[in-house]
Amino acid sequence: GRWTLAGPGEPPLRPAFPPVVAALVEGRDRVAPGTPIGVLSNSTTAHRPQIRDALARLDEGGMKHDAGTQDDLRHVNAAATPITQIVEALAALPDIAVQAMFVREPRGRVDNARPAAVEAWLRAIARIRPREVQIYTLARRPAWASLEPVPAARLREIAAQVQALGVPAAVFV
Repeated sequence: GRWTLAGPGEPPLRPAFPPVVAALVEGRDRVAPGTPIGVLSNSTTAHRPQIRDALARLDEGGMKHDAGTQDDLRHVNAAATPITQIVEALAALPDIAVQAMFVREPRGRVDNARPAAVEAWLRAIARIRPREVQIYTLARRPAWASLEPVPAARLREIAAQVQALGVPAAVFV
């Protein structure tokens, strides 16, 4: 088995996240030694020392990272955390998988799969050096209805660029 912290909202945003992680690790060690504990996170709080310390205590991290520039981060994730803080925090975490969603909007306001956006994102991936990168696109209607999925062929091209960095990559469509 595996235990994963997830759910509506961002688990590390909960004020009790560090003590919850500590209690889970202690309980796991007592009743189910060897069971991996993971988290699914949007990565926007990973730069906070207490959050980064709690994340580092977990065995697995599925950390979102969809953008290589502050502008793409704002458009794709509606996040204001400085992208350099996110990248450096993710680079400091052991054994994480980066999960990256690529989307586009017909009017061109949002498109993190365009070549320049992918190049900037690849620089971040090279700095982070994750265990693996999981690449996907929209699977259901998003809140912002004008967003569209990126074609599977483009996702495979992006995965090949990740693999050229020496980082395993998988595409989920």
